[in-house]
Amino acid sequence: MDNIFLNNCFKIISYKKNEMIVNEGDLCINIGFLLEGSLSVSNTLPNFNESIIQVLNKGDVFGENLIFSDNPYYPGNIYANNNCQIAFISKNNFLNLLSSNTIFRDYYITLLSKKFISMQEKIKVLSQNSLYNKVLFYFEMISQKTHSKS
Repeated sequence: MDNIFLNNCFKIISYKKNEMIVNEGDLCINIGFLLEGSLSVSNTLPNFNESIIQVLNKGDVFGENLIFSDNPYYPGNIYANNNCQIAFISKNNFLNLLSSNTIFRDYYITLLSKKFISMQEKIKVLSQNSLYNKVLFYFEMISQKTHSKS
């Protein structure tokens, strides 16, 4: 899979710790594949405090949902938690790669599936009516996962 990122359709950029990668309101023109390091996705609250929404780690992708949207503007900030490396690809190059490279296509579809399942699990936990039920449901979900893998 790493050989795909060496291909000419990707632009690989290195960022230093705390460097801003995306500002809220920026137009999404590329999809980013995190090759090394970790990123934080955050929002600025009305009281000007920052709320971290998500932490992205090596192998994670960002911008894939925005680039195909009719409102392709980032709703939050993305910055480097540590030194990191990101492979960026344009929408057209991405579509060409999906249609021409089955290994990449399968990798990407698997990645989307994992993201969707994770989002569904978070929604289920958050939809519980009390903190107690949220914690209980979360532990039940973890328990089911660990039992199913043994």
